[in-house]
Amino acid sequence: MTNVLGDKKHRRSVIGLPELQEMYNVLRNAEGHPYYVMRNLALVCLLWLTGKRAEEVASVNLHTIEVTRDTLDVAFVVGKKRAIARHSTRIKSIPMEDPYAKPVLDYYNHMMDHHADCTYLFPSTRYSNLNHTVTLDTDRHLSRTTVWRVVVSASEEAWPHLFRETVGARVVKRHGQTIVSLFAVKRRLDLERLDTAMRYIDRYVGEKMELSAPLDLAASEESLVENAHATTLYKIHPKNSQVNK
Repeated sequence: MTNVLGDKKHRRSVIGLPELQEMYNVLRNAEGHPYYVMRNLALVCLLWLTGKRAEEVASVNLHTIEVTRDTLDVAFVVGKKRAIARHSTRIKSIPMEDPYAKPVLDYYNHMMDHHADCTYLFPSTRYSNLNHTVTLDTDRHLSRTTVWRVVVSASEEAWPHLFRETVGARVVKRHGQTIVSLFAVKRRLDLERLDTAMRYIDRYVGEKMELSAPLDLAASEESLVENAHATTLYKIHPKNSQVNK
């Protein structure tokens, strides 16, 4: 588990819904290309909803996502440190009733409608200052560095693993210092070892967090979606040009 002590003391260890709402509002109102606004919202919401590692979210395959009436099912390749489990896959089902699922669904629909030839949900991109267009790489996904930059742009106190810590802490708060909590954390975060789950319990059993329904999201995301649809997005292959990760 990533160490959140030492030189990381200036960062938050967990966030509640008020802090998430602040981050959401910053990203929603950010200046820049509509595609990046939509993508960044989806990226942060997916981190919040699943607690997955940055590289696991960045590398989600666009075509392994399934939309049902009640859930958005996202397949993650679990990034374990041990080679034996490197390629294991886990499905996370996100309830459609969760308001933070909507930015993810909107972005997914945009990608499927306009860029279905991309391999990844979050492809690597390049922005042209000359003609103000975004170029999507069909075969490469975002880097961890880019995920980090997106999160920090929403809050200087945030970092990608913050969402994983928060999900673990929420499970601990729900179940307390119990054996149920131990296995619930392990299952929820797809941990390999029970002693790693125990560290979450030791750290967060007394943490105060807001677990009620999310605060207000923007009343409507339609204008954001329409702006992203209306903007020409060219696609390139890495062999033909350099792409910013």
